[in-house]
Amino acid sequence: MDNEKGNAGRADDIINFAKSKLKDIKEGIDNVADKVKDATTDEDSTVRKMGDSIGSVARSAGTTIANLAKKLGKETGKLTRIAGLKADIASLSGQRKTKVVELGEAFLNVYRSDFEDKETSSKIVDIITSIDEIDGKISEKQDEIKRIQQEENLTDEEIDEIKE
Repeated sequence: MDNEKGNAGRADDIINFAKSKLKDIKEGIDNVADKVKDATTDEDSTVRKMGDSIGSVARSAGTTIANLAKKLGKETGKLTRIAGLKADIASLSGQRKTKVVELGEAFLNVYRSDFEDKETSSKIVDIITSIDEIDGKISEKQDEIKRIQQEENLTDEEIDEIKE
């Protein structure tokens, strides 16, 4: 979970940096558009129309860039969330493997005691319960990834490419 928060924090830093740079670019485009408009204040209507067109295109480009930055921020957040979920699944899978080994050891001890070791027999039930809980958590994380995948219309290959 800490890894997920760290990834989300880094993604937020990148997004905020990108937004600030895009804001600077938009301001620069607006500034250029205003200068073009000011430079074309003479009586020649062709030059004035061209200046207005350039200014309009520049402002449109700035708006498009700003919208792209917002979309990028949302997508980066989703990708970070998927990466965090994958990391959680990997951690839970490691815990599960440890419990399965523990379960095998407990079964071996019960077998070697000719099934007379009642204490270990009850421990087996606890271990199995723990494994079932871990399996449930893994399933919840996988379902969350599938939900995000459907919301964002991502392919299985795109999900596979997202690293933990």
